Amino acid sequence: MIDMLRKNIDLISLILWCVVIFVFSSIPSFSSGLKEDYFIRKIAHVSEYFVLVCMFYNFYKNKSRNELFNVVMSALASLAYAFTDEVHQTFIPGRSGNFFDISIDSIGILVGLLFIMVFLFRNHRLTIS
Repeated sequence: MIDMLRKNIDLISLILWCVVIFVFSSIPSFSSGLKEDYFIRKIAHVSEYFVLVCMFYNFYKNKSRNELFNVVMSALASLAYAFTDEVHQTFIPGRSGNFFDISIDSIGILVGLLFIMVFLFRNHRLTIS
């Protein structure tokens, strides 16, 4: 049992993070009550998807040695989840799914990918030819 958990910890943590995003998206009219609420919510979007793309990358890197494949699949999977999250929000009272939020999520994805690329370059696993 412990060995199975160790082998699948990347997948388990990824699924748990997706559940966290889903739960926050399920809260009707989520508001902090602060004047800066809009800004706080957008920073939360960026942060959620920064973490998500890093977790997808961590999952894919254990499946393939092709770093380009891992980065591209992480980006595509994160974008797909951002899209489905916005569709999910259309079913929640007080929430609405919109393209603007997907673009905010994409900023988090891009920053996460940049973080991953810098890490790979610094560890000589990615070279510029």
